[in-house]
Amino acid sequence: VTENLYRNENYYPAKKMYTISGLVTSMEGPVEGANIRLGGLGGLTYPTDSQGRYSLEMAHGESGKLTVDKPGYEFTAYSIDIPPVTESRQFDFTGKVRKMKIRGRLMDGDQPVSEVRLTASNGGGVTVSDPQGKWLLEVPYDWTGEITMEKPGVEIDMVLLFDQPVTEDIDMTKPVPSVPDVRPGTMDRV
Repeated sequence: VTENLYRNENYYPAKKMYTISGLVTSMEGPVEGANIRLGGLGGLTYPTDSQGRYSLEMAHGESGKLTVDKPGYEFTAYSIDIPPVTESRQFDFTGKVRKMKIRGRLMDGDQPVSEVRLTASNGGGVTVSDPQGKWLLEVPYDWTGEITMEKPGVEIDMVLLFDQPVTEDIDMTKPVPSVPDVRPGTMDRV
């Protein structure tokens, strides 16, 4: 053993590494493709897998801030401070799909049309126009589909078609709304 003590060899200690992992979920289930960022280590990004899982390595004593984001989602706590690491840890994030508002007003000439049931396909929801003919639907971020209308005693031959994903609120009551395709139609009393 004494003969190896003074050989000209360098030894470098390896840092102890720990796994930082977690889940990103919403009411709908796991959130795939969410971006987990770790500040303090160059802001590296770790995407979640199809099960909403992420995993990264941190050296003993390192600290940082985890943040999560994904277009169309809101997270209750979007950042978590990680104290100096001394063991593997799990940090989970919970979010919800953002709802985009589509609002409009139904008129027959200059008269508002109330009590019209508007149904948005593909999970977009249902609403009824108020006495001023105004209506509001909240659809999931990235929603596409159509809005159909019906009212007992009135034949409504009009469909609002949203073939581009809805990624912002739409106000169809404005003079120049960002409006979907409207299949021309009429509203006739039966």
